[in-house]
Amino acid sequence: LRAEREANERTQQYNRMMDVCVKASDVVGAERIFSIMAKERVQHNSQSHSLVVSACAEVSDAHRAECWLQRMIASDVEPGARARASVLGAHAGVGNEQAVQ
Repeated sequence: LRAEREANERTQQYNRMMDVCVKASDVVGAERIFSIMAKERVQHNSQSHSLVVSACAEVSDAHRAECWLQRMIASDVEPGARARASVLGAHAGVGNEQAVQ
């Protein structure tokens, strides 16, 4: 139980760092932290994936957001409302009305 708590805390620490990247519109930073998590065998959760998608949306990079959403699905992580809303927001940010509908 202690090991599980510690693992969850490590994931949350990395997620907080990615959240800072999202707020700074730093997609590369968020992606780098996501990669470091994998290298250090820190488990990604739904929030981890959603944060990278959100970082992409912050800079209106709809294609990149879509790629991360697909990566999330391929990792058997169910995209939540935040991830889906971020992708839609990224498409809206570039004027892609068809994708938003």
